[in-house]
Amino acid sequence: MTDLDFAQAQRQRDEQTLMALYEQRAQAQARKRSHDDELERAQRALERAAAGSRVAAIDLVSTERIVQLQLDAILARSASISPIHRLSPELLLQIFYHLLNGRDWGSQPSFLAASVCTRWRKLALGSPRLWSISLNLERRPAHIAEYVKMVFARTGDTALRISILSPPQIHTLFMHTLDNVLPDVITRAGDLAIKRRDDHSPHNLSDTIYKFLQLPTPHLYRLHVSGFDFQEGEARLLPAAPMTASLSCSLGSFPEVSVQSLHEISLLLQRERPDLALLHATAPRLRRLTFRRYPDCRIRGLSEPATLPHLEFLELDGVDILSSFPHNGLPALMCLSMRAVPPREDESLPLPAMPLLRDITLHDTSDWLSILPSFQQVQQVETLVLSSKQFASSRVRGFWLQWAQRNRVEALPRLRNITIHGADSKPSERVPGQVDFLEAHAALSADDTATFGKLPLLTLKNTALPRWELLRLEGAVERIAFI
Repeated sequence: MTDLDFAQAQRQRDEQTLMALYEQRAQAQARKRSHDDELERAQRALERAAAGSRVAAIDLVSTERIVQLQLDAILARSASISPIHRLSPELLLQIFYHLLNGRDWGSQPSFLAASVCTRWRKLALGSPRLWSISLNLERRPAHIAEYVKMVFARTGDTALRISILSPPQIHTLFMHTLDNVLPDVITRAGDLAIKRRDDHSPHNLSDTIYKFLQLPTPHLYRLHVSGFDFQEGEARLLPAAPMTASLSCSLGSFPEVSVQSLHEISLLLQRERPDLALLHATAPRLRRLTFRRYPDCRIRGLSEPATLPHLEFLELDGVDILSSFPHNGLPALMCLSMRAVPPREDESLPLPAMPLLRDITLHDTSDWLSILPSFQQVQQVETLVLSSKQFASSRVRGFWLQWAQRNRVEALPRLRNITIHGADSKPSERVPGQVDFLEAHAALSADDTATFGKLPLLTLKNTALPRWELLRLEGAVERIAFI
C-alpha cells in the first residue's frame, strides 16, 4: 500500500471517530436540555410550594387569632355563669399567693392552681413567685432531685419559699441523696421553714438537715426552725445571711447565729428563756421579740450586758418574765403584748423602766385582773387593748369593778384609748362594769400631770355589743368607734 492510500484510509478513520464524537455530544446536549427542563419544572413547583406554605402560614396565624378570640369569648360568656371567671389575673394571683401563707407540709398550691384550667395554668407558669418547694422527708420522696430541678426551671433566679419536714433520724443512704440536693435548695431560700419531729434524744448537728444552715444564704430574709436543741459551741449557723430579718425558733433551743440585719426574733414553746446578752449579741438591732414558754419554763439570771437598746415591740406570756428584765433593759420599748399571765401570790412584781411605752395589749380574760397591780408602774401608757376569743363575764365584770376603785382608776392617767376586741359573751353582763369604770375615770379632776376626765376614745372591734347599748357609755366617753 502506497503512502497515498494509507493517508486516505487514516483520514476516513478520523472522520468516522469525529462523527461518533459529534453524535455523543449531541446526545449529551439532549440529556442536558432534558434535565434543565426537569429542573425548571421542579423550580416552578418549589416556588409554588413555597408560596403555598407562606399562604398557609398566614392562614394559620389568622386561624390561631380567631381561636384565641373564640376562647376569650367563651371565657367572657362563662363569667356570667361562674363567678370565678370574673376575677382579674391580678386578683387571682393574690389569691394564689394567699395559699402560700400557711405551712401545710407537703402542700403544693402552685401545682394545684396550674392543674385547674388553661387560664390558671398559664397564669401560674408565668408567676415565679407562686412556686415554692415543700419537702416531706418523712415520706422519703423518690424523685426529689427532679422535683427541685423542675421548680428551679420555673422560677429563674427568684428567691423561693421553702418548707422542709424532717423525721428525727434520717437514713444514711437517704442523707447522701439530700447532700446532693438540699445545698442548692437552702442557698435559693428566701423564706425557709425547717421542722424536725423531736424524739427528745440528743443528736449531732451533722446528722440532721440543720447542718445545711452552715451554707451561705444570700437571699434568706425569714427563717423558722423547730424541734432541735442547738448545743453551745456547735458550728455557727447562717455565716453569710446579709438579708435575714426574721428568725423564729420553736420546740428547741435558740441557735447560735450572729446576723446584723436581724430585727425580729420569735421564741415559741421554749423550756427556758435564753440569756438576753445572747439575744443582743445575735441581733444587736433587734426591734421585735416574742417569747412563749412551756408552763414549767425556768427563769434564769441575766448576764451583762442585757440591755436591748432598739427593742420596740415585746410579746410575753407572763408578768414574771417581764419583771426579770433589768431595770434599764428596755429603753426603746413602745408596744407590750401579754398572754396567759399565771396567777401569783405576790402581785407586786417590779417592772423594768419603759419610758417610751405607750401601747399595752392583754390577751385572754385571765390576763386582765393579773395585770391590774402593775398599771401603777406604766403610767405613761396611752392605749390599752383588751383582746380575747372567749370572754368570761364574771372575770370581765370583776376586772372593770376593781379598776374602778379609787386607788386603781388613777393608775393610767394618760390613757386615751381603750380597745375591746373579740367580745362574744352576753353584752348585758359586761356593760355595767364598763360603765362603772368609765364614770369613775371621768369623775376624776384633771391636774398638771394627768389627763383624767372623759375617755377620748373607746373602740369596740368585733364585739357582740349592740349599738343601742352605746348610749349608756356616752356620758363617760367622748367618742365611740364601733368596728
